[in-house]
Amino acid sequence: MDNRVKSVSVITLNYNTTNHTIALLKSIERIYGQSLQVIVVDNGSTENPAGFLASQFPWIDFIRSDRNLGFAGGNNLAMRAAQGEYLFFVNNDTEFGADILSRMVNLFEQFQGIGLLCPTIHYYDQRDQVQYAGFTQINKITGRNACLTKAKPEHNGMAITHYAHGAAMLVPRRVIDQIGYMPENYFLYYEELDWSESIRRAGYQIVVDTQSAFYHKESRSVEKLSELKSYLLTRNRILFMRKYSSRTHLILFWIFFLCVATPKHLLKNLVAFRIKNVWAYLQALRWNFFHSVHSTSIGYKFNYLRHDV
Repeated sequence: MDNRVKSVSVITLNYNTTNHTIALLKSIERIYGQSLQVIVVDNGSTENPAGFLASQFPWIDFIRSDRNLGFAGGNNLAMRAAQGEYLFFVNNDTEFGADILSRMVNLFEQFQGIGLLCPTIHYYDQRDQVQYAGFTQINKITGRNACLTKAKPEHNGMAITHYAHGAAMLVPRRVIDQIGYMPENYFLYYEELDWSESIRRAGYQIVVDTQSAFYHKESRSVEKLSELKSYLLTRNRILFMRKYSSRTHLILFWIFFLCVATPKHLLKNLVAFRIKNVWAYLQALRWNFFHSVHSTSIGYKFNYLRHDV
C-alpha cells in the first residue's frame, strides 16, 4: 500500500440508502483494506444505521446527524472530523473498481497548481460508458452548461475542466483551509459548481484524470422525487447566476429565463399533468425574489427530507 494513500480521508453521505453505502464500503475494504480513514455521515435517515454499520465495518468513523443537512452540510460535518491531507468526497452510490487514489495523490504532489481533481466517472452498469469527463463553462445568458463524456488530456492524462462532479472529487486540505467549506445555501445540486468556482478564483485548476475510472450508480436516492429536483435545480440555477454574474449578464439571464425557459418548462409540465412540478418551479422563482444569495433557507416543505425548513 502506497503510504500516500494513508493520508486520504474518504467521505460519504448516507440518506435512506444504506445498501449503497454497504456496497461502497465493501469496495473500499476490498482494495485498500482498513488503511484509509473512511467517514460515513448519516444525514438524518429515517432509521439510524449506526449499529449495523458498526458491526459490519468497525473501522469506519460514523457521524449521525439528526436532520438532513444537505449535501454540503453533511460533507462539512465530516470535514471537521477528517484527519487526511487529502479529502476524497464520494457519493454512496459509487464503487471503487481499482486503486485510483495512489495515482491521484501523486498528481497533486507533482502539480501544485491543481486545486481539485476528479476521476473519470463511468456508469456502474455499463462500465465502458463515461458519465463525466468534465463540464463546460456555464453560459452567462442561459445559465446552462454541458457534461462532457470525452476529455482532451493535455499532460499526463489530465484534462482541465470548469467544474467538478460531486460524485467523486479529491481536494487537498491546504486548499480547503484557504477557500473554506462547501456553501450550504444550495442544500442539493450546484454545491460542487460553486465550490469549483471558488477554487478556480483562488488561482487553482479543476482537473479530470482520464486514467482513473470510478463507477457511479446514478442518483437513485432522489430520482423519483421530481418535485424536489424541479424546485432545487430551478432555485439553485438562479442562485448561482445571481452570485457569479455581472449586472449586465444577470439582466440578460433574467430576460432569457422569464421569457424563454419559464414558459417552456411550465408548458412541458402542464401538458404532462405534473402540477406539483409547476408549483415547485414557481416557488423556486418566489424564493429567489425574496431571499439573499447567502440564505440557507430551503424555502419549500419536503417532509420526506426530514429537514426543518
